[in-house]
Amino acid sequence: MQVNDLPIELDEVRMYNQFMTTTLLLHLVQTEYVNQIVGAYHKFFASSDVLGNPSGLLRNFSVGFRDLIEQPARGLADEELLKGVGKGVKSFFKHSAVGLLNSTSKISNNVGRGLALASLDPKFQRDRENLQAPTGAGDGFLRGVTRLGQGIFEGATGIVQQPIKGAKEDGVNGFFKGVGRGVVVRFIFYFLFI
Repeated sequence: MQVNDLPIELDEVRMYNQFMTTTLLLHLVQTEYVNQIVGAYHKFFASSDVLGNPSGLLRNFSVGFRDLIEQPARGLADEELLKGVGKGVKSFFKHSAVGLLNSTSKISNNVGRGLALASLDPKFQRDRENLQAPTGAGDGFLRGVTRLGQGIFEGATGIVQQPIKGAKEDGVNGFFKGVGRGVVVRFIFYFLFI
């Protein structure tokens, strides 16, 4: 699980005219900081990629909304209201899109990682981990279509190959494991989730 942009701010501990042992002083300071960190657990979950980094999404929305209000006001002051409205609308849509796409990407990446682990197929897991990010929209579309084709092909062939492979390795018991692996792992994971 990854956490991004997690701001943790701890307040200082102030004590005046205290007479105590060093051990007690360290214990009091440690307890105070631990309580502050535990009290900030919601920030940890809000910055978690598993949830799509909701704090990042909110931050993007707030910047876009602020610009939607501030840019026209600046334009009005400079007697260029339409230019300010244009900048505000552009910023709002840009930040909203970036926030939504970033959150969606993080959620789908975590779902994909979980499904890859559930597949119990080391080759599938390696192939998925070795995927490189597309360099642009055209490259992403081409890779998506290619992966879909590979998924359909590997899903269809896996239904036949896995029982044969299982039978060679473990006889009749391996055959039935191969049927399960071929149907569940190959067909479902490759065909439906890739």
